[in-house]
Order: sequence, then C-alpha cells, then structure tokens
Amino acid sequence: MSNDRYTSPLSERYASKEMQYIFSPDKKFRTWRKLWIALAEAENELGLKNEKGEPAITSEQIEELKSHTEDINNNEKIDDNEEQKQQLQNDTEQIDTLQQQNTNEMTIEQM
Repeated sequence: MSNDRYTSPLSERYASKEMQYIFSPDKKFRTWRKLWIALAEAENELGLKNEKGEPAITSEQIEELKSHTEDINNNEKIDDNEEQKQQLQNDTEQIDTLQQQNTNEMTIEQM
C-alpha cells in the first residue's frame, strides 16, 4: 500500500493525483513535523525554561528536528508491527502448549 496518496473508492475515481497526495499519510506526517519544528522555534525564541531554569528547547534540538523533517519511516513501522505479531503468535502458541500440558496432567491425576 502506497503512503504517498490517500486511497478510498471515491478518491480513486474523482480526485486528482495532486489532491490524493494532499490528504496522504506522507503529507500529513511531513506537515506535522513542520508544525513541531515551528513550535520548537517559537518556544526557543520566547525563552521558555524547564523546571531547572535551562532552555526547554535548545538550538541543537531544533537542528536535529530539521534534519529529520523528511524521514517518514512507514516501512520500519510495518516491520516493527510484523515483529510484534510474530512475538504475539509465539507467546500464544507457548500458552496453548502449557494449557494442553496442564490439561493432560489434570486428567492423569483425576484418574
């Protein structure tokens, strides 16, 4: 599934490629990142301090945010989800095995 365009039955038929991109997940996440950078810059300019009296947002942190503005790692999220699904499947299989062993032991003890 492509993340550079919004997909729905109606958008496939009636929306241009440009309009689909405007509402795509990639565009949404890039826009959010730009908003976070603007917020961080505003907090820095206002001189907001944390509880220790230090700047809440440093210039180095803002530069770090800017360096990752275009990094949209949709594939990594999918890979992480696959790993989590596999781990959950393994855990579930192990629980099923333990339950089966427990059921077998109970049956033998009841005899």
